[in-house]
Amino acid sequence: MKLGHSYFAICCLCLMPNLSAIRADQCNGDPAAFLRVPRGWFALEPFEQDFVTLAYPLLIPQESPHPRIRVVSMPSFGTEWLLELREAEEGGALVLREASSSIAAKWAAVSPAFRDVFGFNSTEPFVDKIEVTERVATISDELAAMVVQAWDEQLSSVCLGRSLGNDGTTYDFSARYRADIRSGHTWSPDAATPAGHLVGIAELLKDFVLAPRSEQKQIAEEISGLAMALKVLEPGGGPGLTTP
Repeated sequence: MKLGHSYFAICCLCLMPNLSAIRADQCNGDPAAFLRVPRGWFALEPFEQDFVTLAYPLLIPQESPHPRIRVVSMPSFGTEWLLELREAEEGGALVLREASSSIAAKWAAVSPAFRDVFGFNSTEPFVDKIEVTERVATISDELAAMVVQAWDEQLSSVCLGRSLGNDGTTYDFSARYRADIRSGHTWSPDAATPAGHLVGIAELLKDFVLAPRSEQKQIAEEISGLAMALKVLEPGGGPGLTTP
């Protein structure tokens, strides 16, 4: 995909208007316990803008309509990936798009803004062309419904502010809810928190796509268990949640 489509890709997820309700008293504890509003609500630092402009056009299919749910994972170390749940004739289609090498490494090598902020000087050649591998797997209607509900509940209300750290992983979550798009982000949340449970489900969905068929049933059970634990952890989700 050409970088000329970067604005479209950024607006699709990172900078889209947030249509979730805003949490109040629950947001004063662990800043990563709940999803936060989209990062685009705040002025991105130049090095962040550079990275987003480079990463999103590579991961998001060009002019692709927003799927039922989506998550983009951007680790400080490792390769970036996107996972979507799309409609299928039977069950739900999990689509995993993963970069062949670190987009962040290329970004660090070519971004003057990054070097200016962190004093980074790359001596290694950056990747000229990053391929994106796409894999698809099918999940049952029941599991798809549980996953969608987990996204909807956590995106129905989000916290103001940013979730940001030095080394870790940023996750951008979004969901198509009726005619609207809800979105939020988190950075390396504690596994015991609501945001941590949602990240755990996302990581297991990725594992499901990559696993051989013989292992998918066990992973599906783990996803189901984590989704049920999330409902117990935060019954009913946030305010304004209704059935799509």
